[in-house]
Amino acid sequence: MNAKVAIVKGTIPLEMLKEAFHYFDDFHDKIRGKKIVIKPNFGAWSTILPRHTNEWVVTSKDVLMATIKLLRELGASTITVAESAFIDTDMEKIYKDMGLKKAFRDLNIDLVDLAKGPFKKVKVLNNTSVEIAELVLNAECLINMPMLKTHGETTVSLGSKNLKGALSHQSKRIFHRKGLSQAIAHLTSIIKPTINIVDGLIGLEGFGPVQTGTPIEVGVIIVGDNLIATDVVAASIMGFNPEDILHLKLANELGTGPLYLSDIEVVGESIDTVKVPFEPCPTGNEIYRHALSLLGIPEDQVSGNYTDHWCSMCMMNFMGPIWALRDDCGTNMREKLFVVADQADLPETYEGKLILYGNCQARNKTKVKNDDFIFIKGCPPSQMKVYTTFGKILYSRKRFFWGLFKRLFKGNKLSWLPQWKEAITKNKEING
Repeated sequence: MNAKVAIVKGTIPLEMLKEAFHYFDDFHDKIRGKKIVIKPNFGAWSTILPRHTNEWVVTSKDVLMATIKLLRELGASTITVAESAFIDTDMEKIYKDMGLKKAFRDLNIDLVDLAKGPFKKVKVLNNTSVEIAELVLNAECLINMPMLKTHGETTVSLGSKNLKGALSHQSKRIFHRKGLSQAIAHLTSIIKPTINIVDGLIGLEGFGPVQTGTPIEVGVIIVGDNLIATDVVAASIMGFNPEDILHLKLANELGTGPLYLSDIEVVGESIDTVKVPFEPCPTGNEIYRHALSLLGIPEDQVSGNYTDHWCSMCMMNFMGPIWALRDDCGTNMREKLFVVADQADLPETYEGKLILYGNCQARNKTKVKNDDFIFIKGCPPSQMKVYTTFGKILYSRKRFFWGLFKRLFKGNKLSWLPQWKEAITKNKEING
């Protein structure tokens, strides 16, 4: 067995990390005197949602700070934390909102927005060129730090998926158009993290990988020296069969790492003793019904078609405006919507106002039998464009503009979802 993965259960990140690192004889040499680049999963942080909800969708700040402390104890030369946000989102604002700029001010740690480059062009997927941040490609020691999350396209969002944050925003678009699972698998053969640390203290199940999901307590940290092996163990802890996760299967076929637990040396806790089955993310057109149920909107109010190429940011910029409109203008909507997104085809029949959502749908404009549709351009469409377009359809002029006024001038944040309060109550009961 060439791949080793350590599972440590506990509540104190620094102690957990030290225990996990003890299982790897070569980690000290991989860290001592090296320039370290840490790639966490921070991109889903939202500055318009309450802080608590963000802490459930990103790598724990406590785990990050414990990792930095341990790296310094082991003799790291320099430490850089590097991440990029979702497409057309400012990572600098996220760093500030998270409190990292203030926390790192006197620690001599650089915070880098990977989306600003510089990039190196690399060919993947039958000679498709993508831009990968040179900082990640050239790192003396790259530490990959995802968390346990479900995902609508890739089943899980773990270490392999986390590498997509090293791409330029335009290359992220290319990945989705080419097929996310296949693209991620190829990326794992190019970017090979030195150490993988999965934050499994609190995971996110259900409608992930963003705040619409539900926090779930697991209480583990998973550490591995091979990316795919670490993801296989993490996915197994979440109750998923790694063989059913396409990007892991494809990565195995490319020789990046083992797919079967029998080929991985698991040390520390056993998978069975820490396993916490995660509710998977809804897929297919069930996504519409699930999203509306979270907001208390009738399930037939918004329906539509989409395929598995619908990226997280595009979906967020669809879900967020409906959420905001519900808050600002109410649930009494005067017309139904039928939304066709990403690379989905037009149906023969549908009910409601037809929305062709995003640049992927430009090809369908000439196929509509009449002109009674609205095309919302963008990759992804902007949240404000979606908000105003949907608002004018769903509400009276007076109601919509009063809601828009409140949104713009009162700076309203989005309301809480029911599962957040339930999770907080549950966690308080568990922790006394």
